Amino acid sequence: MRADRKATNEWIMGATYLGLVTAICHLRESGRDIEWIVRHVEKIQKECGNEAIQAAGLNGGGSVLSLHEHIKAFAVELAQQLDQNPTLNR
Repeated sequence: MRADRKATNEWIMGATYLGLVTAICHLRESGRDIEWIVRHVEKIQKECGNEAIQAAGLNGGGSVLSLHEHIKAFAVELAQQLDQNPTLNR
């Protein structure tokens, strides 16, 4: 049972990191500088982690067919929302 939990945690963290890196790459491609990204990295990681848990079905809901494909698409959308948010400093 403990090995299963460790594997699940690693799977979720892997998806979280994939989302984080995907979002960062997208933000860099859209012209955001490193300092701006650093100020928002905690929010990005939290959002990606929450989405990974939900998409994996660990909250009791259904799971997606491919967690990694789902989290990459989610991260791009999240980056676009952050990039277009007028309340965030440029």
